[in-house]
Amino acid sequence: MPTPRRRSSSPARAAAAAFAVVGALAALRTGPAPGPSADVASAQSGAVPFVERVPSGTEYTLREVEFVDPMNGFATGGNGGQNQYVIVVRTRDGGRTWQEITPPDTKVFNAQSFVDPMHGWIVGVNGQVYRTRDGGDSWQGLDPGAGAGKRLLRVEFHDTLLGWIAVAGERWILKTTDGGDHWRQVTVDIKDGLSDLQFLDANTGFGTGFDGVLAKTTDGGETWANIGFGNQTKMLAVWFADALHGWVAASEIRATTDGGSRWTSQGKPPKSLNDLAFESTTHGYAAGDEGVFLHTSDGGATWQRLGQDLPKDALLSVGIARPGLAYAVGVRGAIVRFTDPSRLASPTPTATATRTPTNTPTPAPTATPSGPWLSLGRDPRAPFYVAERGGTLVRLTYGNQAAGAALTGTLTGAAVFADGTTSLSVPAPVTDGAGRVDVVLRAGTGAQVGDRFDVTFALGGATAARQGWIAAVANLPLLKRGQK
Repeated sequence: MPTPRRRSSSPARAAAAAFAVVGALAALRTGPAPGPSADVASAQSGAVPFVERVPSGTEYTLREVEFVDPMNGFATGGNGGQNQYVIVVRTRDGGRTWQEITPPDTKVFNAQSFVDPMHGWIVGVNGQVYRTRDGGDSWQGLDPGAGAGKRLLRVEFHDTLLGWIAVAGERWILKTTDGGDHWRQVTVDIKDGLSDLQFLDANTGFGTGFDGVLAKTTDGGETWANIGFGNQTKMLAVWFADALHGWVAASEIRATTDGGSRWTSQGKPPKSLNDLAFESTTHGYAAGDEGVFLHTSDGGATWQRLGQDLPKDALLSVGIARPGLAYAVGVRGAIVRFTDPSRLASPTPTATATRTPTNTPTPAPTATPSGPWLSLGRDPRAPFYVAERGGTLVRLTYGNQAAGAALTGTLTGAAVFADGTTSLSVPAPVTDGAGRVDVVLRAGTGAQVGDRFDVTFALGGATAARQGWIAAVANLPLLKRGQK
């Protein structure tokens, strides 16, 4: 089952951002952080999390951001009193650079939902619904049926077929089971309807409305029950990491561990918050007015403010690229990156709270008595990293091979072999049909923490392919710089 995914801020949150929350409780720790020049690789010496500004290439307000994997992300928004300026941008290099992919003849977009690097939907004013099947290179306008001419607030897709849209001021939502070709109106018996949606899977979802409404569905949005919030104030952001653990931001941050039956205060933020995002039940992020970017590593019991020296542009949305790497977007094209060097280096990232396709490396062929096999690493399902500095030793094992064969390898992306090349051919020692070869990989010139690479090895008709990332520290045998 795909992991739960929720996108980011809504127009209701953005409007409510004007109601600033002042003060900070002791439960909310604040403090300065290293500036943009902090060295990610210094994780080896105990580097602390930091935030830095990333060029977006636009001055338009970005209302929402999400990542579908560590490299591919999207953001949408727009400016103008008549909604005449719109923007959709994407990144394919983990957020370092962004390119515009705005559909033509459109108005301001309120929300987006991407399920993989190719398939996504955006919605906005006047019933706009657009779909892309090629990562934003081209777009197709869709008919939202009963949503025509309406202000569409949220869009949430579970996969390439199943999706929902929240409609402003209506006691119904839209649902599709064919990727948006057709939409069906589904009644929501809640005053003023729902303004935000989050689905953990195809059946379980949460919705928010006005006056503290928090609703839950267990049948794919067909019926909704108001599970309450215990506070009659507007909720500016809601996030559930699973069916039990959730957080809301209103006049204060509150958390639940029983699916919403009981809520515990986690203090008032220094400024009004516009979005929350959790990658697990412990690690989460919050973004708000005047450049507020908060991080928690204990489920919200304490929050730390980072990047106080950054421009004070309001941040409206948070997207998680991978554990330890998150982005916030906001007004004037603001894009801010959060980096936790120690967690980027983790060989076993915690489960992400966004329903994005996990980068699962291709499993190596399993040994069989009847044919040659080749395996890269002990566990082909585990994340695969190469250290940013020095060399990282990787071990290939093989069996049922003939003597005299040569092991070949090719690399694309951020990594190279020990000699700086992207191709390899070495003898493969064989004893009784089996053997092993140790190969050293290094970060390529200009590669940074979080950059991706792909490696493929071949021997005797068998192949082993892996996808990996550059990390500050890798829990693999490390060679000293310059060692061959």
